[in-house]
Amino acid sequence: MLRRPHVLFVPPRYGPGVVGGAERLIRGLATSARDAGCQVEVATTCAVDNETWANALPSGTADDDGIKVHRFPVSPRDGHRHQHLLGRLLRGEMLSELDAADLMATSIWSAGLQGFVDAHGANADVVVFAPYLFGTTFWGAQSWPEKTIVVPCLHDEPQAYLPAVQRVLQGVACLAFNSPGEQRLANKVLGAVRGAVVGLGFDEPSAPPPPTDLPDRYFVYAGRIEEGKRVHVAAANVAALAAETGENVRLIIIGSGSWRPSAEMRAYVEVRGFVTDDEKRATMAGAIGLVNPSELESLSIVLMESWLEGRPALVAHGSEVMRDHCAQSGGGFAFKDQADFIDRARLLMDDPEAAARMGRAGQDYVVRTYGRAEVTRRFLSLVDKVVEAWR
Repeated sequence: MLRRPHVLFVPPRYGPGVVGGAERLIRGLATSARDAGCQVEVATTCAVDNETWANALPSGTADDDGIKVHRFPVSPRDGHRHQHLLGRLLRGEMLSELDAADLMATSIWSAGLQGFVDAHGANADVVVFAPYLFGTTFWGAQSWPEKTIVVPCLHDEPQAYLPAVQRVLQGVACLAFNSPGEQRLANKVLGAVRGAVVGLGFDEPSAPPPPTDLPDRYFVYAGRIEEGKRVHVAAANVAALAAETGENVRLIIIGSGSWRPSAEMRAYVEVRGFVTDDEKRATMAGAIGLVNPSELESLSIVLMESWLEGRPALVAHGSEVMRDHCAQSGGGFAFKDQADFIDRARLLMDDPEAAARMGRAGQDYVVRTYGRAEVTRRFLSLVDKVVEAWR
């Protein structure tokens, strides 16, 4: 192409203070595309918090690190109706076409944002939406399907099997996956779909993190502090490890969310909540290893971050994506249950040199597979193919 394309990114939230894997992915891709010479814009809502979805930021257009960001208020919705329908779906009930449409109609959406996409999508070469679960993606991706890339952040969950959702994902130009495991899941759930693995680009640390106040021996959990991410499993496993071995070992939890350990667990589990980037790096670098018990991952940013600090990981066997990462890198173990977790954790505790080797193997894998330059190359290649196809 003679010029770099004009790319419009449409996430439900966007900003330096926004915590969320899909939102961080979009921010990373937008920044990389800008640095590569693309004309980049973002259209999003005024929300910051993914629980309240309150309109916390002013509407209008602002500059964010050299990128033009257009923000629109979240539209009123029937949250009770949405939770009722979602509850039925999660209990195993297949929704009718009408109820499935109602589920997406009561999801997070913005009339102003939809209107902007409808009108200004014509000026963009490519429109990128993420993640697939939100109304902003479901309805927005139907405006310009021939030039739309969806970063689905797909999990094996009931929403992915709704025919209405599948039709949207099958109807866009292509999907940008975060890992080969996610792409395999998409082909299983959606049938053969157009797409490629892109992911999020990472930079290798140029210097060690600054020291911070940390206990002597601990594992770390990082991310959303909620049962949906199975943080309670991480806490219970480390508490059982400490009780069984008699070791003075703890779990430090960093991130955002409302879950808190029971009174019995507090001797072993410490919730530090949201920390700065330097504090997060230091907490990861000083840990025996990362614990990520989540089974709903399309990439696992915190796994990549822990490996970049040279620490091994213990991940849920139920996550094919993280299981793949560990098998391909040699940077971690996948545990099936609490007994398996304790056995694997003891190996890391008893052999620090082996743990360090695993951490270095993970670091090499991230730099090689998800280095910023390689991810940018993959993303721009996908963008160019979409543009060439619709033109």
